[in-house]
Amino acid sequence: MMMGNNAIFLQRVMYMDSGKSVNYIAKAESLLANYSNLVISLSNLRSRQVQLTRQRNLPKATTVDLTRPISSSSFSANALAEFSAIAEELSVVTDLISETRAAVKAIDSVLRQLTKRESKLLRLWYIAKKSKNDIVSEMGYSEKKSIYNLRSVAINNFSVLYYGLPAVIESQGVE
Repeated sequence: MMMGNNAIFLQRVMYMDSGKSVNYIAKAESLLANYSNLVISLSNLRSRQVQLTRQRNLPKATTVDLTRPISSSSFSANALAEFSAIAEELSVVTDLISETRAAVKAIDSVLRQLTKRESKLLRLWYIAKKSKNDIVSEMGYSEKKSIYNLRSVAINNFSVLYYGLPAVIESQGVE
């Protein structure tokens, strides 16, 4: 049974996740496994951002007379709605770029904070998706058991460095 600040913190974490228990190790594994896709998505999102900013089918009105009804101004109601939709999508895409870029930088930062062996193993295992035999060979181990043990330690350390206290509490098995 937990008491004090830890209990309050966990209640807040549980609230944020709609009362579901959060597996930070699984979340860390998912982040690392999707790292390459996140990098690719940045390129895709930037392309979408450029496409949205270059759309030419909007009316070329220089001013809008707000004292008149929209139907009699230089913008039609449809054009104004289309412009608004494009502006909203551009805002969402721009936010997604910022969030994705921040996630990639955070992953890179945490990988740099791990030991060289831990970082290399996580990169080979999750990001490069190498076979376990290839990892054993590249890491200079004689058997797979060694990389599984190191992976357990490395993913736990990554999880704690990335997610902080909730991952520590989870790794200690405290409920």
